[in-house]
Amino acid sequence: MDNIELLTFRIDSLSPDTIPMARLAEYLKELSALYGSEDHVHFAGLSRGSVKLAAQLDEPVIEQVRARLTLVKYGAPPPDALRAYTALGKLLKRDNAAATIYAQQGENILVFPGRDTTPEETITISQPTTIDGVVIKIGGRDDTIPVHVQDHDGTIIRCVVKGYTEAKRLAQHYLDKPIRIHGNGKWIRGPAGWRIESLAIQTWEPVEDFIAEDILARFHRIDNNAWLDHADPVEEWRRVRGLD
Repeated sequence: MDNIELLTFRIDSLSPDTIPMARLAEYLKELSALYGSEDHVHFAGLSRGSVKLAAQLDEPVIEQVRARLTLVKYGAPPPDALRAYTALGKLLKRDNAAATIYAQQGENILVFPGRDTTPEETITISQPTTIDGVVIKIGGRDDTIPVHVQDHDGTIIRCVVKGYTEAKRLAQHYLDKPIRIHGNGKWIRGPAGWRIESLAIQTWEPVEDFIAEDILARFHRIDNNAWLDHADPVEEWRRVRGLD
């Protein structure tokens, strides 16, 4: 039988006797999105006392789910994980509750401050920024042309390009292959961490195509790097990326 791991989401101030079924469904929906695997994460029960929502992780996704939660904890999560974490925080704050995800051995993995969340001062900075993405929208009547770029995570970044000539050049990449864009980025730090608000485009160039297998094979030939621990780096890369 495959190895499994149990993770429990504990809400401190609610109980199975007091939580409405509709609210419980909201928590389960966002918790499922946070874990990020529909086929290999299973509901494993609701314990009495505080609301404790247990989830069973199948072996193929244990490390993947753990990695997602670690990225949320340290402020660099995938966009869908960040959205789910934020949604859970809002539910908890509305219910005057806080929560924790812990492992079967009692290890605390991720904390949700909920009601104890303190407002953070919003900080804005401008700095040189480079992004990779696909131009999905371009056009406007002013000399400063709005541009929307979608990155590999699906995040849409609002940009502008100065002048009609530059806009026409950039329009050649509309809905085409990804390009690498350089410019002056406006960044905002709020409760969810840093995010790019906008980018004033200065230059761009095509993103060089590469084959992951070739790059990893080169890494495997370099001394003193972690890929030497794996007999097949490509297989390990595909496993980590969830491509198997």
